[in-house]
Amino acid sequence: MQEIIENSRHLDYTMSVLPPGSLRRLARLGAIAEGAGEAVQAALEVHRRQQMAYRQAFEEACENAGVTVPQGEHTVDINWQSGEVRFTPK
Repeated sequence: MQEIIENSRHLDYTMSVLPPGSLRRLARLGAIAEGAGEAVQAALEVHRRQQMAYRQAFEEACENAGVTVPQGEHTVDINWQSGEVRFTPK
């Protein structure tokens, strides 16, 4: 047990040491977790950009076809056979 004096108070703590094998495994798992988090962030950014590109293309297609896009939040149903577009308020 170690004793530390901090701000005139005695603090007792136990120092434990992890074995080298555990440290290596934890370091690898930590690096994998960090890399996975970065990959998720990158995928979310790609997804956001693709949604924005799709929305812009949809709005342009509607404008070119004379379809009025209502204001506010709507669910859009597209009949891919006929081209009919239906807007349902959320």
